[in-house]
Amino acid sequence: MLIGNHNYEIGRLDAFDQFHVSRKIAPIVPTIVPFMTEILKSNVMDLLDKFGDDPDNPDLSALEDFDLNSFGAAIQPFIDAIAEMPEEDANYVMKKCLSVVTRDGARLVVKDALMFDDLGIEHILPLTIAAIRINLGNFIRGLLTQALSKKQPT
Repeated sequence: MLIGNHNYEIGRLDAFDQFHVSRKIAPIVPTIVPFMTEILKSNVMDLLDKFGDDPDNPDLSALEDFDLNSFGAAIQPFIDAIAEMPEEDANYVMKKCLSVVTRDGARLVVKDALMFDDLGIEHILPLTIAAIRINLGNFIRGLLTQALSKKQPT
């Protein structure tokens, strides 16, 4: 996964870490589906690429065809759920997920310490989400499928 000028590789959490991360993020799982659906529908990643490489002078013309209201409505419950997450849980999830991410063969987090001074939220958040998707994607999909099937009239 390329972020900035660095290539990152997402590794695997062991089964116990998968279990503990999944129970910490369980309250936000229901908010992920609308958020991810909107990201896929609106092609947000392509949109972000169109802004250009200069963060001080982004190309805002890319927003002309973007439905910001729909995206905002989909992302708000996800943002609210993350905001309500206890700091200890959020730190646990990020550090545990980033501990299996490498850059140039070196782990990003070792013994709860971030190993690279140049990493910001714009790096660690997408990497954490990627680690969750890779390590827990099938499990989360299964939970959501079960929850949705229970809501269907029989």
